[in-house]
Amino acid sequence: VARHLDGALRVIESLDLSTLAPAKWLALARGKQLSGRLAFDGLLEDISVRPIDLRLGQARLTGAVSLSGGVVHADRLMASLPGASLDATGTIELAKRRLELNLKLAVADLGSWLQRFEAPKFARSLSATATGRGTIDAVTADTRLSMSDVPGVGRVDGSFARLRMTAASIAG
Repeated sequence: VARHLDGALRVIESLDLSTLAPAKWLALARGKQLSGRLAFDGLLEDISVRPIDLRLGQARLTGAVSLSGGVVHADRLMASLPGASLDATGTIELAKRRLELNLKLAVADLGSWLQRFEAPKFARSLSATATGRGTIDAVTADTRLSMSDVPGVGRVDGSFARLRMTAASIAG
């Protein structure tokens, strides 16, 4: 049985995902049409997917990802929506459930995002970087953030060394 994969997927005519994707995803992407391309090469347990360039409505996913020796490698994997982007680079060891990720978040219109989550507007924009290490259930991160147009303050810059997050604390 051949286990080697080598190919490319290109969505020439956009696909309507309105019956396949959750309505919340489509609303967030502000569209239901999937288009783009990706190429893959390797074995089922050792595969590289690059380049990735997919669009769903106004959302876009670019970059590269690979799986080798039970380790997922993300290389400048970027998810973006109008006014916001998240860039991830790093590794996740599946068997050990360990990760080391570098994340970069940029939100140009923070007010509209906060409104979607029914949260009060406290700044115009937000940018943050984080380097996280640990297990899927407990991550320690070094984080830097910057917010602009904070009422009564203006600009706020901060950093958190060794910020610890657990699955229980995130779930509430």
